[in-house]
Amino acid sequence: MKYLKDLISIVGKNKVKNIEIIGNELSKDQKLYKLYDGILQQKFSSDTHACKELYGTNDLNKGYRNIKSRLEKRAINTLFFIDQNASSYTDLQKANLSCYKNLAAIKIMAEHGARKASIKLSEKTLKIALKFEIHDIAINLLKDLRTYYGTLLGDQKRLKRYNHIFKHLKEDRDYEEQAREMYDNLASNFVQSKTIKPFHIKIAKTYAKELEPLLEKSTYRQFRLFAHTVLVLRFQMENDHIGTIKACNQALHFFQNQPHQSKTQIFNFIFKRLSSYTQIKEYEAADLDAKYCLTLVSEGSVNWFIVSQFYILLLFHSKKIQEAFSFYRKVRFIRKKKKSNLEIGKEFWNIIEAFIDYFIRIGEIEIPINKRKPRFDSRSFVKSLPAFSRDKRGMNIMILVLQILFLFGEKKEDEVNERMEALRNYTSRYLRKNDDFRSNCFIKMFLKIPESNYNRIALERNTKDLFKKLKTKPLEVASKPIEMEIIPFEMLWKMVLESLDRKLMRDRKGARLF
Repeated sequence: MKYLKDLISIVGKNKVKNIEIIGNELSKDQKLYKLYDGILQQKFSSDTHACKELYGTNDLNKGYRNIKSRLEKRAINTLFFIDQNASSYTDLQKANLSCYKNLAAIKIMAEHGARKASIKLSEKTLKIALKFEIHDIAINLLKDLRTYYGTLLGDQKRLKRYNHIFKHLKEDRDYEEQAREMYDNLASNFVQSKTIKPFHIKIAKTYAKELEPLLEKSTYRQFRLFAHTVLVLRFQMENDHIGTIKACNQALHFFQNQPHQSKTQIFNFIFKRLSSYTQIKEYEAADLDAKYCLTLVSEGSVNWFIVSQFYILLLFHSKKIQEAFSFYRKVRFIRKKKKSNLEIGKEFWNIIEAFIDYFIRIGEIEIPINKRKPRFDSRSFVKSLPAFSRDKRGMNIMILVLQILFLFGEKKEDEVNERMEALRNYTSRYLRKNDDFRSNCFIKMFLKIPESNYNRIALERNTKDLFKKLKTKPLEVASKPIEMEIIPFEMLWKMVLESLDRKLMRDRKGARLF
C-alpha cells in the first residue's frame, strides 16, 4: 500500500486530467475509482482497510489484488504525462524530467524501428543533458549516437566528436562513482547505530585526503555533491564544528555559483552548517541559516518540519523563549493542517509542548491577550515513561528532568524520588562515560538534589566541580533534534536551581506553586 500511496500522491498532486491512464473511463469503474480516490484523500490506512471498504472483507481477495494492480499500472503510465513545465519546478528539475522522459521515448522508438526519429530526438536531448550536466542521460545517448554515426553511416567527424565528449563525461562519472562509494561506505556505518568509533574517523580522513586533489580536476556537479558531503562528514564525525562550517562554506561557494542551481544541494550544506553554528553558540549566523533553509523548502513539507525542529531548538538555545513560542504556534497550526505529515517528529513536538507549558507556568512566556493557552495534559505527561534507547538519549533525559520539574510544582516528592531512580537506572544502562560526557555530568548533578535535601545552596556547593566539568565540554554533534540537548544543560540546570527556590517559597507559604 505504501508504494501505491507514493505513486498516487505524485499523480494527484500534479492534477493530471483527461488521460487514458488515470483519467478516461476511470469513473465508470467504480471500485478502481474508489481505491484511487480513497488513497488520494488518505481515507485508507492499509490494504486491509481498503479491501474492507471495497469488498466488505478483510481478506485480500483476488478482486482487490486485481484492481490494485491495474491502478498501479495506470499510475505509472500517468507519470509520463505530468507537466514538467510547471512553475513550481526549477530549470534544472524541468531539464531532468524532460531528459528522462525523452530517453524512454527514444528507446521505445528504436525498439520499433523508428531509428531516424530516435536519433533526431537523441541529439536534441543530448544538448539539454550537456547543458544541465545530466551525465546519466548524456552517456546513454552518446553510446547510441557513436554506434549510429560510426558503424551505420561511417561519419568519422561526428564519431570523433561524440567519442571526445563521451571520454570527458566518463572521467567525470568515474570521479563521481569513487566519491559516491566513499560516502555510501561511511554512511552505512551509522544506519543501525550512531556511535562513532576511531576507525570510522580514520577512514573518513583517508577518503578526504583522496578526494581533495580531485576537486581541482572536476567541476561535475554530482561528483562535487558526494565529495563535499564526505569532506563535511569527516569533520562532523570529530565534533569539529569549525571544520564543518569551513567545509560547508567550500561546498556552498561551488554550488551557489553554478549557472543552474539546485535548491536541494544548497539546502543540504546550509542545513549542516546550521547545526554546527548552533552548537558553537554562533546564534545569529545559525538564525540566518535556519531562515534561509525555510525559504528553500515548501511550507508543510517533510524538510520544512525537520528545519522547524532545529529552528525551535536554536531559539531555545539562544534564550529567545517568547519567539520560540510564536514559532511553535505556527508549526502547530501547519501540523494540524498537514495531517499527512502529522507523525513527523511527533515525539519531539510532544516534549516541546511540555517545555512550552512549563515556561508559561514559570512566567517565561506571556500569552497574547487575544490568544488562548495551548492545551497540554501535564498529568499524562508526568505519568508517561519515555521509550528508552541510546539514540534518543537527549530526549529521554529531557523528559525525565521535565517530569521532575512538574512534580516539584505539584509537591509530590515520592514521585520525584521515583523519577530520580529512573534517571539513575538510565545512566547505568544507556550512557557511556566517553561519548556521553555532558549527559553523565548533568545527571550526576541532578541526582545530588535529594542528597542536598532539596536545598539550592547545598546543591550548588555539592555540584560545583561537576558543573565546571560540564562547561569544559562543548555540545555534542547530532544529526537529529532528538539526539540534541533541547535545552542546553547549563540553561536547564539554572531552571532546576530556580525551581528549588520556588519550592522553598511554596513550602514557606504552604501552597502549591502551579
